[in-house]
Amino acid sequence: MRIISATLGPFSNPSANSIVTAAAGTGGTPLTLTTSPYVLDNPRRIIITSTQTETGRTFAVIGTDWNGQTQSETISGVSATAVQSVYDYATIISITPNSNTAGNITVGTNAVGSTRPIFLDEWAFREATVQCVNNGSITTVLEQTLDDPTSVYNPTAYTSVTWFTSSDTATTNSTANYISSFDHSPKMVRLRSTTFSAVTGSATLRISQHASVPL
Repeated sequence: MRIISATLGPFSNPSANSIVTAAAGTGGTPLTLTTSPYVLDNPRRIIITSTQTETGRTFAVIGTDWNGQTQSETISGVSATAVQSVYDYATIISITPNSNTAGNITVGTNAVGSTRPIFLDEWAFREATVQCVNNGSITTVLEQTLDDPTSVYNPTAYTSVTWFTSSDTATTNSTANYISSFDHSPKMVRLRSTTFSAVTGSATLRISQHASVPL
């Protein structure tokens, strides 16, 4: 038996302009960050908010992940609202529009973040026990997927992974401690926050697979 854990939060209060204050963007030129690189309190999603219609425009985001590794994604602009990243970022290095923006752009955070994905051992028995220890200040969702970004034969880009909520309703939008289980073997599991009521809010996910390869 082995136990793998990952912790979600704590997060500072969301701020729509903590990373980039309101300014128009120039195509091919990185937006001016409030600090460079911008270091987030813990890996979490970022949001890009527009005041005008930015559909058809993209923003290339470069930053680092939970392990300090460089990651990047392209976020499509929207019309006078906020759009969220797919990745959780530990730092932001640059955000670059592909063309001049129609209006001012701000970049910041919301209440959403995820633990690093936990990869289960595909050679172990399929059953696994899941425990979440929550201090009660953060609302979480347990998610799973069979998509595999590391597959040699049929990899799925991490930004294209489809995540599903657990079938156990006690693990969805929960602020409580719980123990649940999988009777199958997901490729990856993670805990995602939806809201939090205090900046001290955090939750720790632990997964125990019941055995290694049977001999």
